[in-house]
Amino acid sequence: MTLILDITGPARWELAYSTVEEAPADRVRFKSQYNRLIDPFDLPITFDSHVLAVGAIYKKAPPTWYNAGQLIQFVERTTINDPSWDDNGSTPEPVIIDRKNVRLNQSLELLVFQRVSGEMRLGFNPRPWIPKLLLR
Repeated sequence: MTLILDITGPARWELAYSTVEEAPADRVRFKSQYNRLIDPFDLPITFDSHVLAVGAIYKKAPPTWYNAGQLIQFVERTTINDPSWDDNGSTPEPVIIDRKNVRLNQSLELLVFQRVSGEMRLGFNPRPWIPKLLLR
């Protein structure tokens, strides 16, 4: 059996999420005191497709900056209403399923994540030195 995927043409794609993340001014001014300029963040939506076209842009990046960060696919752990489940009462960490590098200032790239459920949750971990980033 052969699977044919036609991804040509703009009508076949939908912009599901776009954000501009920017480091606070004090982090940029005193960047030697911080481990990273932009904190990792979770995308506030779920995706029903495991195939995504992704782009990341920072126009002032020097040519040696080729990687914007990683998109991280994760699933939330379920909690049980039992005090013995988690001794300190905090929410369990999510389980990371897959990680994909996102190139910086390149055309959209196609990323294929593992299909583990009907909906997919993603987070983004930007490179520590990037002060501003458009992720779409």
